[in-house]
Amino acid sequence: MSEKQPLGDEIQRNIQIKIQKLLELQKEAEYYQQVLESTTLLLSEILKAKKILEEMIQGERRTIESMINLGVGIYSPGTINFGEKVLVDVGSSIGVWMPLPDALERLKKQEQQLKDAANKTKANLTEIMNMISKLQLEIEKMRAYANKKQG
Repeated sequence: MSEKQPLGDEIQRNIQIKIQKLLELQKEAEYYQQVLESTTLLLSEILKAKKILEEMIQGERRTIESMINLGVGIYSPGTINFGEKVLVDVGSSIGVWMPLPDALERLKKQEQQLKDAANKTKANLTEIMNMISKLQLEIEKMRAYANKKQG
């Protein structure tokens, strides 16, 4: 009897370690899922902006009726008149006037970068989910073994 108890304790400790690792992996998976959702949302915004820029370049649109963001979730209806250049945020709240084709090219690069990031995130998420499945299987096998030894 006394020999079985230490083996059972060791199995329980190993199960607890694997459960802890499982919980950590689940948190990591949640993080990657949030990153993927944010990336997808940003990619959607880029695709919309790209479409408008393409229409502007082709001369299909010279104005757009829109809601203009006044800040902190307050909007006002307005008409935006397009010229040959647009103000592009280049980071740190700095805007640079760019010709429409240059702005479109910048959006295309951003789109590709986001797609690459999304693919890497998906690959990481898949790898983590595979690790989670493997750990769950190991935990179940260890529990079954422990129950068999105790029974």
